[in-house]
Amino acid sequence: MHEKISGDARVQAVSDEDEEVRAEIPLDVAVNEPLTWKSFLNIVSKPYTWLPALAYMTTCVLVLFLALGPLPAGPPPSLALLSFILARARRTSRRHRAHES
Repeated sequence: MHEKISGDARVQAVSDEDEEVRAEIPLDVAVNEPLTWKSFLNIVSKPYTWLPALAYMTTCVLVLFLALGPLPAGPPPSLALLSFILARARRTSRRHRAHES
């Protein structure tokens, strides 16, 4: 892995007439590297790399369960709606047949 090089920064007042002045800012560049067993063990051994993601997922799931409230004890709503539509269609077709005769 590449070593980071630290540098110094200077801050000074700049006027529009001064074209030669520039700020020297150290750059921190992330470098992608392939996942190896060594890097995997390095990631897993440091909880600050995976613990925030785990805490965030746990919080999202908890908020979702609190927002949904208790689940109903009956059939799923889509199944209940389908059975209601079918029962209504049967009643309507029986009335229609009885009215025709």
